[in-house]
Amino acid sequence: MPRKHAPAFTPEAATASASVGAGQPHNLPVLQAKMKRDPEGYEEELRQLHRHFESSVFLFQQQAALATTSSSGGGGEVAKELGDLALFLAHVAPFYPDDLADLPDQIGGLLDTNARGLPPGLRAHLVQALILLVNRKVNSFGVTVVFVSVF
Repeated sequence: MPRKHAPAFTPEAATASASVGAGQPHNLPVLQAKMKRDPEGYEEELRQLHRHFESSVFLFQQQAALATTSSSGGGGEVAKELGDLALFLAHVAPFYPDDLADLPDQIGGLLDTNARGLPPGLRAHLVQALILLVNRKVNSFGVTVVFVSVF
């Protein structure tokens, strides 16, 4: 006898479970919409993505340091992921003010120390994220100083 409460199989559910199980990135725009509708229900996902952002910052900085001492450039994939995560977190920051209180300082610090050496796409994403945070008043005092040094 079949179970009465078995979840229905859908291609979307299969794709979602396969991507999360295999460690693939989330569909950030869909997750962003869900997080805005139900912030409390997605706190663990937020913390996980914030840790991933911090790891990406560290990895990008390590790759940048290696690129200056060797002839290998690389880092394009990490830079794109870092920019996407920064924008994603900036969009959901108003719904998680305590968890993302340090986000403006993290993004601002990255721009402040590496602005001229960042790939143009990453620099644009980081500045867009800061502008979004400033417009939504999720910022700290140091962010305005960063804008002066970036431009």
